[in-house]
Amino acid sequence: MLRPRPAVSGAGASGPAASIWEMNVAEPSADTTARLTIPRQSPERLYLPIVAEYDTEQPYKDWAPTLRVPATFRPAQVPRVFVVANQKGGAGKTTTALELAAAWVAMGYRVRVWDADPQKAALTAVTEPLWPEGVEERDRKTLTTLFLVRGTTLAEVTYETRFEGLTIVPSVGDLGTVEKHEIMGGQTLIKRAIEADRRERPSEVPDIELIDSGPTLGLLTMAALGAADDVIVPVVAGGLDWIGMQDLDGTLTTAREALNPDFRVAAVVLTEWHRSGVQRAVAQGLAADYPDAVIAPVRRSPKIKESPFELVPTRMYAPKDKAVADFAQLAAMLITREA
Repeated sequence: MLRPRPAVSGAGASGPAASIWEMNVAEPSADTTARLTIPRQSPERLYLPIVAEYDTEQPYKDWAPTLRVPATFRPAQVPRVFVVANQKGGAGKTTTALELAAAWVAMGYRVRVWDADPQKAALTAVTEPLWPEGVEERDRKTLTTLFLVRGTTLAEVTYETRFEGLTIVPSVGDLGTVEKHEIMGGQTLIKRAIEADRRERPSEVPDIELIDSGPTLGLLTMAALGAADDVIVPVVAGGLDWIGMQDLDGTLTTAREALNPDFRVAAVVLTEWHRSGVQRAVAQGLAADYPDAVIAPVRRSPKIKESPFELVPTRMYAPKDKAVADFAQLAAMLITREA
């Protein structure tokens, strides 16, 4: 598998070209891979101003990025199930899932991520599950196993990762086969698995479940939405992407009517944010479409594109980066410890 150099580069790295990649036959295991601690400190000095509503009359020359938090929004309490969803590829779903997971772990929460994107398994590659020693690759239990092998428990497909406080339900190249099977109760399987895990292992279950869903409307996406308390929607702030949100709206409506009437769209994440008239128009349009959701810009940053080459979240690669601050601020906004 692809393995980075052992040391995390930090903010002074020169980018992907600075990484040394090797092909190693040996897979990481709990006995051979050092655990990494995600740093707790967040660059709060880079946090964005918070507004309840956008000022549509503000002159463009005075306009700057803000975190829109409507007066109706209430942070969630743990335990909580978040689903990162958008039916358009390239919107930044996996990046959003990884960076929010890292931010919540840094805040002291136990987080379990689910790699439910059948096209990439990128989340699994970056977090590197600590597979049990002595188990052949073909015999490893993954999210596919949970769906296709009756009687499989969530605990059996949950693995520690290289990062303290972060576990994963991994996927590999065969996850797409799940979509080809007629699985009785498949659309409620994730929800039932989480509920059973909470009953059977109350002291071991995570505070936050974070599901990275795929870009298609299929069994995996519907099962994720069926389990959701909150949906987080990453979108690149462009006209075509905004138009493409109509497909997602239809999916969310279908999921609410058929499976889960109680989930909410908690946040829309504007990935690749940069100052432009289009960005401003899209942000204002999304605020109108999702009046009760946080609208969160994540400022464009080369570091967030470089960090996957080191197989770490950007918080570890460039902890003082503005995108790290944006995700940290959003993570703190979405969850509260208060009763």
